[in-house]
Amino acid sequence: MAAIVPNVVIPNAGVVDELDAWRTNLNSGQVRLFDSFHSPAHTDTPGDYNESSFAGYAALSPAFAAAYLNAFGQAQTDAAVLTWTYTAGSGSALVYGWILVDASGTKLLAVCLFPVPVTLTPGSPDISRSISITDQSQL
Repeated sequence: MAAIVPNVVIPNAGVVDELDAWRTNLNSGQVRLFDSFHSPAHTDTPGDYNESSFAGYAALSPAFAAAYLNAFGQAQTDAAVLTWTYTAGSGSALVYGWILVDASGTKLLAVCLFPVPVTLTPGSPDISRSISITDQSQL
């Protein structure tokens, strides 16, 4: 007869500690913009997203701070603001969102699809984002 296993609850301090430990992977990764629509799925890989290639574009390294418990009872870590600049003298570039990949570029750690794509132009060349990652125990 199989034993009944009770639900495991990870207290707030444990979830904060877990996210803080994951921060090493987050900070060693890269944040990349993508330029074609793709609805995120749990089974996605970096190859499911077409990385931006506009003039001046480069993937950026995040700098996440220590995790803490936010007002909603979730563990949270926030990265410093990241800014990409479109440097072409004419035309435009469309950005649908960002992905965060691990240091090897093979694992997808997080995805953000913008509610509305961002259009970069010489008159509006910058896109800046502050990334927050949250975690909580599932009861």
